[in-house]
Amino acid sequence: VDGLLAPGETRWHSIHLDAGQICNAVVEQRGADLVITVLDPAGGRLARFDSFERGREPVLFQAASSGLYRLGVSGKSKGSYGLEVLQVRATEPLDGPLLEAVRHSTEAKRLLGEATAGSLRSSVEQSKEALQRWQLLHDRPAELATLIQIGDAFHALSEYGNARDQYQQALPISRELHDHQSEGEILNDLGTGYWREGRIDEAIESLEGAASIWKEFGFRYEGAATSSNLGILLWQAGEWQQALSHYLPALETIRSLGDRLGEAYLLNNIGAAYHSLGEPQKALDYLNQALTTFRTLGNGAAAGRTLGLMGRIHLAAGLNHKALECEQQALQLAHTAGDARTEALTLNSLGMVYDAQGDRAMARENFQLALARSHALKDQRGEAVALQNLAHIEPD
Repeated sequence: VDGLLAPGETRWHSIHLDAGQICNAVVEQRGADLVITVLDPAGGRLARFDSFERGREPVLFQAASSGLYRLGVSGKSKGSYGLEVLQVRATEPLDGPLLEAVRHSTEAKRLLGEATAGSLRSSVEQSKEALQRWQLLHDRPAELATLIQIGDAFHALSEYGNARDQYQQALPISRELHDHQSEGEILNDLGTGYWREGRIDEAIESLEGAASIWKEFGFRYEGAATSSNLGILLWQAGEWQQALSHYLPALETIRSLGDRLGEAYLLNNIGAAYHSLGEPQKALDYLNQALTTFRTLGNGAAAGRTLGLMGRIHLAAGLNHKALECEQQALQLAHTAGDARTEALTLNSLGMVYDAQGDRAMARENFQLALARSHALKDQRGEAVALQNLAHIEPD
């Protein structure tokens, strides 16, 4: 049975079971993380299944009494699914390991969602328990999902080498199963890990591999997201024109899919790339579009960062009045949003504007505030910039 789900919707399916029978089913999750709830004939909740964020969700329960059982499929976001009842049968010796595998996987996912250091490590242990059982049961899709789940937990702990070990075990299984979405996501996650470690060439290779999968099999949104990440990576590496070659097609796709927030971030990144290329007017054109969209969406923090970049472009062009206006607005938005790191950056930029205007007292005040914010954040780079700026304006 195939179904479509709106955000927050639950769709119900019924099955008649005799007392003692086992229902062994699976729900294929397509584009959304789904939860399956089982109600007994009296309407009480018998079981809840939420083992994996993507792929197949295993469902296994035993009927305590004869009657009509209901399976509810729900998700927080829009998506689709396929529900397949694999078996209705008597109990078998492997039902114990299967139930244990589902239990450990469900707990692992719950702990992963808590996202604390302790819960992430506990999630890894639960997933390892589940993995042993999935391997015993020769359930390759569940094995794949569990390896990815372990990798995701290590990635969240910034243990990129450990995450990579899991993803590299998962990659050949995804290819064996022709699970192109998992293959693309694994390559994307591998690329992100390499990126965090500063291994730029390997990051680009992995992300390009993911982009190739998305393009070949028609995953438009995922393809645009990976292209955007490639653009950011190339921009950071100083390959600004190559960054644009990834940003611009991604922008077209994201617009066609109606993702306004994704569109705004791409517009901002394109503006930054043109700024790096020494094309300030093109940069400002894209940044103004980004600013308008961020404001429309009520994202003050992102609007503040865009204004800060616009201020720096105006300052470089000698338009000190416009630069001051942008940076003052950026500072207010960063403060309101509680974005201390952007606030520190903006205070440094404001100091530079005041210095360009010849107001050294105000420049010094802003640099000192930037230094204090950066120190509180333990941001050594921010501290170094503030100290350098202070040294520049101190009299000989």
